[in-house]
Amino acid sequence: MRFADRYPIIVTARKNECREFWVRHLGFEVGFDSQWFVLLQSSDGSASIAFMTPDHPSAPPGPEPFSGKGMCFELQVDDVDTVHAEVAATGARIDYALVSEPFGQRRFGLFDPAGLWIEFSMSRVTKRRKLKLPNEYVTSRSVPSMFWRCKLMNRLSTR
Repeated sequence: MRFADRYPIIVTARKNECREFWVRHLGFEVGFDSQWFVLLQSSDGSASIAFMTPDHPSAPPGPEPFSGKGMCFELQVDDVDTVHAEVAATGARIDYALVSEPFGQRRFGLFDPAGLWIEFSMSRVTKRRKLKLPNEYVTSRSVPSMFWRCKLMNRLSTR
């Protein structure tokens, strides 16, 4: 199966505030905007997200307004320090300071106006602990895939 596109749709009454936040603070561009729906894309096209108001009469059944809990929008980048500086320079409130985690990830995070948790991360190999990963769990950049990192984090947290 091949997909033409994929993106989450966050149902929120704060569609316009979310659009302005993602454009101003995160550098996303508006691909489509209407009174009830907006599709945003990163400038290089590598990430997309959409916001939809809960009151549109043609909204599909099922998606209730987002409560702000239970979802993280992960944006993995090549240089999280540079991204942190760029986002902070826009005046965005950083809710989780830039930190190097013991499991090999460097990250920071913030909430958007809908309450969606946005995390910017970068994988790194620590000098203290060289990890031997099976080839199928390593991406072309020799960074563990998200699946393998989650398994690894679970293993390390039980030590």
